[in-house]
Order: sequence, then C-alpha cells, then structure tokens
Amino acid sequence: MDATFGNLIRAKREALGLTQRQAAEAAGIAQSGLSLLEQAKQAPSAIQLNGLLDVLYGDDLPSREKARGAALSLSTKRRTVAGGADRERMIEQINYLLRETPTGELVKHYETICKILS
Repeated sequence: MDATFGNLIRAKREALGLTQRQAAEAAGIAQSGLSLLEQAKQAPSAIQLNGLLDVLYGDDLPSREKARGAALSLSTKRRTVAGGADRERMIEQINYLLRETPTGELVKHYETICKILS
C-alpha cells in the first residue's frame, strides 16, 4: 500500500471500523475535511493532524510518527507548489507545537519544526 498520509489514515480508519463521519466527529473536524485529507487534496493543519492522530492511533507512537511524517511530506509538497502561500499554516503549526508540547519534550519536535520552516 502507498504510504501517503491519505492512504494511511483511510486504512487505519477502516481497520477501526469507523465511518468518515465518526472519525471526523471524534477528531473535531468536518467530515468533508477528512474526505479531502484522505484524497490528498488538502494538507492537514496542525490541529486536524493531532486530532486525527489521537483518534486513529492513540498511544501507538511508531504509527503516529509514520502518519505525522507522511502529513509533513504532503504539507511540504503543497507549500512548494503554492510558492510559499502557506505561511499562515506554517505559523499555526509551529505555534500549536510550542503551545501544546510540554517544555521538556520540545526537543523531540525540533525536527518537525525545522521541516515546517524549510
């Protein structure tokens, strides 16, 4: 199976027996937004990403990081295509990481922040 973000979250959602509506509601996002993410028509915001990772992967850290990496890859490709038009999204992602991550764990997100900024 292709390891794109959309394919990963669709496969996991289906393996859990969740409909798009159920997964989206549990993650706090719109069903239409989840549909766009699964079709790779949109890169997730930091809030969407973390909500989906919580619902679909829980404490399964290796799987969470694989999905996070695929999302960041998609986000980076989208920014490149858009010519940097996603500055607001980058700032939102960094602010979310800084706000929601305990200080002692920030170093774990250093690579993620560098990818967002690159």
